[in-house]
Amino acid sequence: MIRSFASTDPSLGFGARFEEDLWAVRCFSKRTEIVVATSYSKNFTLYGERVGSMHFTVHSAEVRTKILSELSYYSRAEVSTSPIFGASVINTILSTPDLKRQWLSELEFISNRVKVMRRALFNAMHDLGTLGDWSFVLTQTGMFSYTGFNLEEVMHLREVVTERVRGNSGELRETRQSAGNKKEARRS
Repeated sequence: MIRSFASTDPSLGFGARFEEDLWAVRCFSKRTEIVVATSYSKNFTLYGERVGSMHFTVHSAEVRTKILSELSYYSRAEVSTSPIFGASVINTILSTPDLKRQWLSELEFISNRVKVMRRALFNAMHDLGTLGDWSFVLTQTGMFSYTGFNLEEVMHLREVVTERVRGNSGELRETRQSAGNKKEARRS
């Protein structure tokens, strides 16, 4: 039986460092059959190129054959010709040592910036006396935070700070935060 593993951010490298983000995948795949889906639109800045991957770790040839059969069927039904540009860009980066080092360095820079933005948001909410426990901002990883706000709170925030709160879940875009809009969110 394949068990799923979910991450709050499917873009490897935005949680901690790339190798640290892979730890859970490697750990679980040694113990059980899993499916891992990743998106490369953010960590390779290939927006609109539909670049990602789905990896299956299975322990029998029979399950492998069934999965390949199903994937082939759905792939043919959904996409007659898969996009290749994004995949070729990623292949070039990952197979060229200097480009891979540069990419990992840039990914680490972005990850560190997100951590700084998370710390700044937490400090601003604390300094402004904002009600509630904002520690989730520091303990969650990646480019988004799940606030736990109820629907009424989310809708109010969306009216005041539209582009920073997504959907009805209260998902907060950490990379869109600045000192000014932290104060704006506090006042609301």
